[in-house]
Amino acid sequence: MKNFAANIKQLLNFRYIKSNPLLLTIFILLCIGIYFVFNSTVVYSLQNYGTPYRFGILHLAWVIIGLVFFSFFFNFGLFRLRRVTKIVYIFSFIFLLILFVSKFFPCNPDGFAKCVKGANRWIVLNPAPIPEIPFLGSISFQPSELAKLAIVLICALFLTKETLSLNQKIKSIFFYCAPLLAFVFFQPNKSTSLILLSIFVSMYLVYGERLKYLVYALPFITVVFIFFIIYDSYSSNRVKTYFDVNSSADQNYHTNQIEISLGSGGIFGVGLGKSRQKFSFLPEIYSDSIFAVIGEEAGLIGTMVVASLIFYLIYLGFYVASVQTEMYYKLLATGITAWFGSQAVVNLFAMTQLFPLTGVPLPLISYGGSSTIFLMTGLGILGNISRSVYEKRFR
Repeated sequence: MKNFAANIKQLLNFRYIKSNPLLLTIFILLCIGIYFVFNSTVVYSLQNYGTPYRFGILHLAWVIIGLVFFSFFFNFGLFRLRRVTKIVYIFSFIFLLILFVSKFFPCNPDGFAKCVKGANRWIVLNPAPIPEIPFLGSISFQPSELAKLAIVLICALFLTKETLSLNQKIKSIFFYCAPLLAFVFFQPNKSTSLILLSIFVSMYLVYGERLKYLVYALPFITVVFIFFIIYDSYSSNRVKTYFDVNSSADQNYHTNQIEISLGSGGIFGVGLGKSRQKFSFLPEIYSDSIFAVIGEEAGLIGTMVVASLIFYLIYLGFYVASVQTEMYYKLLATGITAWFGSQAVVNLFAMTQLFPLTGVPLPLISYGGSSTIFLMTGLGILGNISRSVYEKRFR
């Protein structure tokens, strides 16, 4: 307990944070996210819950919990992660399996395996008839967020297992990772399955042995991915809407509102707190679309600052990975950075119409308990690895 308190005190030391640009960038992005979640959800929260700051307070609570996890893993013995890897995997597998099986039953928005608009992505910890928690309501989380951490840990574990041949390593990774990818893909959550795949591909490229396996596998995966997008009416409609500029206003409503938000912001924005789109015009305002609110209030300058911080964090993560001599650390840093980076790129590309709209939140900025807590856990591991690079500056 004393060591944990000392670690918290260290992370609250601004001079220590300033010595590590990775930490500094993470905390700046968190602060930006807290402000914009508070700011953008006032109207929505008031209309739906009778209080203006419900989402802002909840998001702040998730960030604080995330910081506790961040601090714990920032000071965690990294090789001890090997011992907990399969435990993390088992929990991820079980929860995703429950969601997968629930797809064969009628869609139930109030059940343990929550179904929303035909998608089973949430596990509810207090489903009906269990009473809701005052102020919090139903407590739920997305197992796909835990799967991202599980994929990073599993790939790092088996790719560095010296008792296995390369073929055995590949078979082990496929055995463990393929079910998680399939379960997430058929929720359906194709954007998140793409992020999971990008984590594995990045780690395998850094590992760098027999890349021909990857060359053989990727075309097959791409064909399967495209086939099921065409087969799934919801996904195919999203793609058609993205490419069809003449589609109806109803189909393009979300995209049009994002355009209005970003366009009305101009270069310098309409002013902080003065968004007009937060008055029930912009869907998913506190999660997927929060970047559009940033663009409206802070303008092109604000969006460039936020995007620059995000890409700077991605650069720092890959830099930390590149200077590691221990392959296990190198792979962990690569996987976590690919997790953060691919999620950020998917969201930013969707907001700027370079990619079809998805349900992927902007990391460290958007509202979300599952995303914030599990990502902060991963970034805590990345921060731990970065200590060998930056801590000498503090001394």
